[in-house]
Amino acid sequence: MKRLLNCLIVGCIAYVGLAQEKTAVVINPAKQNEEQLYKTMYRYPEFIKGKAYFKNGGVTESRFNYNYLTNRVLFINLKGDTLELAEGENFDKITIQSDTFCFYKKEFLRQLSHTPSYNLFIKTSLHYNGSEKKGAYGGDSPTNATTSISQVNVNSASGYNKLLPDENITYTFSHFYFISGKYGKFYPGNKKGFYEAFAKNEKEMKEFIESNKIDFGKQEDLEKLLNYGRSIVK
Repeated sequence: MKRLLNCLIVGCIAYVGLAQEKTAVVINPAKQNEEQLYKTMYRYPEFIKGKAYFKNGGVTESRFNYNYLTNRVLFINLKGDTLELAEGENFDKITIQSDTFCFYKKEFLRQLSHTPSYNLFIKTSLHYNGSEKKGAYGGDSPTNATTSISQVNVNSASGYNKLLPDENITYTFSHFYFISGKYGKFYPGNKKGFYEAFAKNEKEMKEFIESNKIDFGKQEDLEKLLNYGRSIVK
């Protein structure tokens, strides 16, 4: 089965969402542990059956997966090729197992809550951080690598181009939250985004945020704030 994906891995990207936490993944081709990245870059261990719902009412089934490097949904076509789901704006949602993904600004967000209105979404991204050459006596020597473009072949154990044999490659998971408001409009899951989503109740939202010391990097705090917003919305 041909499964080749060209990934643009850019180390310095600005997001309007607020990161919850960061988790590092270290890959060293010399130790042949880059399979860790292949396992980590996808949400599911394999491509599984799901459904794509078009905005025009149509529905199609395929085997899907979610790629954390690109924040895109991939599928396997009838020829066995792994392809990126193009024109995401034409889809109302993608469902894979119990997960639901919605398209926003050229990427797919995973839905965390399911209510008639005002829902919480998350984008989990895997970023390239840089590389460390192995120094003397097995030590690590950091190199200056803020931006890199590489190819990842998910079938090959040597899917990296231009990497030194003994080099630690570091990737980091970052989490960004978003909320959906009326008419399916999305807002960043930060203070400004909540004020915009609940513009008619901004005063109450400010008081609740201050009195409850809401941490915009914690999912449980955002869910708490969102529940309050639903209860007072006019």
